[in-house]
Amino acid sequence: MVAQDPTRPPRPEAGKPDWLRTMFRLDRISKVDDTLVPFDYPKDFTLSEFISTQKMFDFVTEPPVTLELAFSGNVGDI
Repeated sequence: MVAQDPTRPPRPEAGKPDWLRTMFRLDRISKVDDTLVPFDYPKDFTLSEFISTQKMFDFVTEPPVTLELAFSGNVGDI
């Protein structure tokens, strides 16, 4: 998940031309509360560009893979 801090806007005069955006690992989040505060998706943001330019957590996209599972007996039955 990528979050943008609304209190830290770009400050080009200070050498910070972009919004402060941080990546959070979802496997580390244990609780979420809905604040009911509306959110406008930033027009200048694309996730794929963020991943390729920021390299946060060395997260690199790769092409899709085919994953096949094999079950014994009726283990995979619902």
